[in-house]
Amino acid sequence: MHDSRKTMAFRLLMAAMLVTAASPSAFATTISGTVTFQGNVVFVAPIPGITETDITVSSGPGIQPTGNGEHCDIVANDTADVAAGGAYPDTGSLSVGIEISKGGMGGQDPDGNCRVQLQASGNDGANVSAYGTVTVEVTVIEIGASATVVVPDDIELRQSKTQAGLSKDCLKYTKKQMKARAKCNRTLWTLGGAEGSLKCKAAEDEPVDCDPANYAEGVVAFSHDGMNQQVDPMTAVSIDLDVVGEQAKCQNYIGKASAGFVAKRNQLVQKHCIDLLLDDEACRAQAVTDSKAKFSVIDNCVTAQMTDTGTGLVVPDVSEPCASACIPGGTLDRKCLKDCLELELSTLSDLLIGDVPLCGNDIEQAGEGCDDGNVASGDCCSATCGVEPAGSQTCGLGICEVTVAQCDVNGDPVTCTPGPAGVEAGNCGDGLDNDCDGLVDAADVVDCP
Repeated sequence: MHDSRKTMAFRLLMAAMLVTAASPSAFATTISGTVTFQGNVVFVAPIPGITETDITVSSGPGIQPTGNGEHCDIVANDTADVAAGGAYPDTGSLSVGIEISKGGMGGQDPDGNCRVQLQASGNDGANVSAYGTVTVEVTVIEIGASATVVVPDDIELRQSKTQAGLSKDCLKYTKKQMKARAKCNRTLWTLGGAEGSLKCKAAEDEPVDCDPANYAEGVVAFSHDGMNQQVDPMTAVSIDLDVVGEQAKCQNYIGKASAGFVAKRNQLVQKHCIDLLLDDEACRAQAVTDSKAKFSVIDNCVTAQMTDTGTGLVVPDVSEPCASACIPGGTLDRKCLKDCLELELSTLSDLLIGDVPLCGNDIEQAGEGCDDGNVASGDCCSATCGVEPAGSQTCGLGICEVTVAQCDVNGDPVTCTPGPAGVEAGNCGDGLDNDCDGLVDAADVVDCP
């Protein structure tokens, strides 16, 4: 009996420990706050029909932790207008609710930071849009203090399209173009410009309206930065592969991973989001998740970044903010780089694909039955941009009375216009209000004395 009591006590103790372990509060400390952002937007090149005042800045959905074990969330989004000249917010504030937590026994305080991606967008009311993002690192202290953060880098706006979609030919072209440009870089830093440029080839002719802003080449430029020598390939210089060969291999891995990720994400967004009329932020985020495996090749990278002494080229190299965040002091953090590329290259993918449909922007986009510029119901176009039931309405008096639908098939209100009036005189016994004045026959003493 004594042993049974000891066994029972032990079991109860273990059960209590399991319950405690299952409680999130025992494993994580969460720091939360509302961070306010201020900054500027700039146009990389003028976009006809769009000015700064057409642009709004919002807070998401991109957010990532910088430290191992941390988890960052945006718990409250916000949107702000942009002033003439590019400053945001124009009025009010751009305030974002952020949480950061860290797992661990006993509840450890998070000691990493959060990378928050702000996005800016606007359109010309028809087919052309402007879009851009900026990633800003917010510290634990700033989150906990609900600080105001002045964003040091401008949000660079580039031209995109309001109606999202890539044809099969365009998907095929952009994939081949990214691959061809990455291969050209490898050739240039192996052979140099004089010989290498003769071997560089682009993909076949670009399909009409596929990639007018050259985002496919932008992916290659981002994932190579200073090692992208295609701006003037004839002046490209070769690096000493005997010394920096392993670093050059890493550059190849980064270029391959970046092109593969964007090509895969483009394909998945088109197939699962746009073609099925399910295009939204959540669907595109799932496409990111399903494309992340393309970054696994970066795990083969050496962690030491080196400078080629003959050319001064730093190998491997990537564009900001990934360079400073993930190769600080010349040591490459492979996980950080994969996470950073995921965030930044998703933007280039979106620019190429086009806008996520947004109900209330007065542009009817894929998946919307209508868009009347608001998110109110009861005006023929619902709060979710669906055509509302037509119903009926009546207007006019007497023979002028007509009954028509309240809404047309496009979700637009129908104007009820009375029919033409006749004359009452000479028709004073027909029981009709022929002149539509609300008086019938003898009651109309003016026309039927």
